[in-house]
Amino acid sequence: MPGLREWGGCDNINGNYALGMLRIPGRNAFLIEGRETPMLLQIYCLPLWVVMLMMLAAVALWAGLERVMERTPRRLSLWRGLNGGLLAGAVGVILYATLLNRSPGAREVCLIPFASLSMARKQPELYRAMLMNVLLFFPLGLALSSALPRSWTARRRFWIAVSAGLLLSGLVEWLQFTFALGRAEIDDVICNTAGAALGGAAVLLRLVMDRSRR
Repeated sequence: MPGLREWGGCDNINGNYALGMLRIPGRNAFLIEGRETPMLLQIYCLPLWVVMLMMLAAVALWAGLERVMERTPRRLSLWRGLNGGLLAGAVGVILYATLLNRSPGAREVCLIPFASLSMARKQPELYRAMLMNVLLFFPLGLALSSALPRSWTARRRFWIAVSAGLLLSGLVEWLQFTFALGRAEIDDVICNTAGAALGGAAVLLRLVMDRSRR
């Protein structure tokens, strides 16, 4: 979806990331060694377990901050404002990575669920691409679930965040197919929605923390 499937593999060699040519739709390939290293590309080259651990740590941190920031109305207002800003930034990154940073090319579509898992058995790098699609929507779920009104239950805020991730991902895939901006895949929608759900799980974890202290 964000062009990650076309990226070469990463190997951590003596602390430097060595990447083959990056074939990004609508752009010339370029090398990583040394110069242009966008943050997303650096994250892409991290070991998979590190990326997963970072997301789990962020969920735990957000759940703890939720508890602290809700103690006073002023803190709560600040917390919701910060999450609103993070949400806007997350949506901006998603739109830039999946639509705005692309040029028209071939129109491709794959509507077979979990086809990427089958392909990953022969091309293990696809596991990394799928995880990056989870990570791309993770901040959206994290921020949206925390920015919603506290008059709504934690479960309701969680499901709204998941639904928003699903709808936005579906819209992006439709636009990619319509304007030939990349390969539209049902697996991307699944991974993106999973990322939004993982981020939104912070409010559920906070609920569990509250119940365990009673």
